[in-house]
Amino acid sequence: MGVTGGEEEFAMFGGTVRGAGTMTARATRAFVLALMLTLAGAVTASSALAASIDIHGLEYRATGAQPALSSYTYIVNVDNAKDPQDPDPLNHPGFGGTLSNSEVVSVGDETSGSFNLPDGKYVISLRSPDHKLWGKHIQLPQDAGVVNIALRNTVTDPIPRGKIRVIVFDDNNWVNSALDAGETGIAGIHVVVFDQAHAQVTTDGRGDPICGGRCVTDSDGFVQIDNLNPGLYHVETIAPKGTGWHQDTTIDGGLFIPIGVQEGADGTGTSVLAGLAEVSFLPVAKRTVNQIGMVRNRTFTASGTGRIYGTAKGDVS
Repeated sequence: MGVTGGEEEFAMFGGTVRGAGTMTARATRAFVLALMLTLAGAVTASSALAASIDIHGLEYRATGAQPALSSYTYIVNVDNAKDPQDPDPLNHPGFGGTLSNSEVVSVGDETSGSFNLPDGKYVISLRSPDHKLWGKHIQLPQDAGVVNIALRNTVTDPIPRGKIRVIVFDDNNWVNSALDAGETGIAGIHVVVFDQAHAQVTTDGRGDPICGGRCVTDSDGFVQIDNLNPGLYHVETIAPKGTGWHQDTTIDGGLFIPIGVQEGADGTGTSVLAGLAEVSFLPVAKRTVNQIGMVRNRTFTASGTGRIYGTAKGDVS
């Protein structure tokens, strides 16, 4: 490196960089160091691409060999989910914010599953016609090499359908939108089911009318919808005209109550319900976390006296 005329000039890696003559020797050295670190980083990033993966889509078999799928597509995203074991506390769940998306680093099909990626964490999602979408989390370079992802054939091995159970109750013993001890079910309430797009669901996963055509609560306030495909549903209650019932259980102010249905779900939601006093009036087969309260005008059965009292503050004119 040398200083010539009104400029500073230095050569590095076979090239020449010129800068304004106002740069001091210390600033020049700092600039050179920064440039060297930048180039070193570029070399490091380039060398990190040495981790190679080879994605193979297979058909799941409980026993024996898993045959290759003839047709599939995949997408690879950066796995930026928070990790409670990360040494940096800001990467723990609940800290440092949550990213709104996950960067896509590769897409392809059965003809293009072999490529290189930098070290890091990724999630691979793979789909194929008539198969259940599935995937795998990987971390490079530890998981470099062949990545097998086996998909379930939904034609020969159908996905188990689930159920929704709902209890509609008289929310009169503390009007709090929650089922309390001493409250009982309401018979004759219509329960309407909607899908994620808020389109009404009238048939189950087999194409049959849900509840045989009408989902109405029994004498315990209970109704069960069978053979639903896994997914997120919403339910709402409708009382017969003239009964005076109004739903008071809401989610974020809305009457649509979200209920998720998992594969093979029995509709209970949790096994903890078995011993709770709030649902003790129900047979075990009818207990569920999906509890919807309703209220209506009441007539006092006896007269009485009472008073309302307090202290008015501020301008009451």
